[in-house]
Amino acid sequence: MRMKEDAMLNGQLKPAYNLQHGVDSEYIVWAEIFHNPTDTNTLIPFLDSMAKHLRFPYRNIVADAGYESEEN
Repeated sequence: MRMKEDAMLNGQLKPAYNLQHGVDSEYIVWAEIFHNPTDTNTLIPFLDSMAKHLRFPYRNIVADAGYESEEN
């Protein structure tokens, strides 16, 4: 994953993870870690995983602009 901060300015890849968490009424109801550097490829797998493990479906999902893609 390419990090935004690179003190040496040499463009090295550094180990990093993309942590996603779902919140309902100020409580974290689901969390998952992805290797994708951006959020555009994580929303659908995150929601699928959440739906498989929770007893009830979420019908209204709110996400910020970082998740904007044609698939989402």
